[in-house]
Amino acid sequence: MTAILFLLINFNNMSNIDPKYRGKLVSVSYFRGRKIEVYENNDPNLDPDIIGVLLERGQRTPQNDHERSLLKEINEMKAKGLSIEFPFN
Repeated sequence: MTAILFLLINFNNMSNIDPKYRGKLVSVSYFRGRKIEVYENNDPNLDPDIIGVLLERGQRTPQNDHERSLLKEINEMKAKGLSIEFPFN
C-alpha cells in the first residue's frame, strides 16, 4: 500500500515537470508534510506520459484522435492480460 500511495503522490506532485506541461492547477494539499499539486485531468497541456496514465486509469476523456487510438490500444492490451507501463521521471 505504501508503494502505491508513494506513486500517487509522485504522480500528482508535478513540480519537476516543465510548467507548460503541467496543466491547470486545481488544488494544493499536504500529506505527511509533502505538497501535492492536483491538475485538471482533461487539460490539453499535460505531459503526454501523464495523459496516457490518466487514460489508462479512466480519469481522462480522450480529447483527439491520437488519444482515442491510444485508449483503444490500452484496452486491447488489458483484454489480453498484458501489463501497461508508462516509464517517465
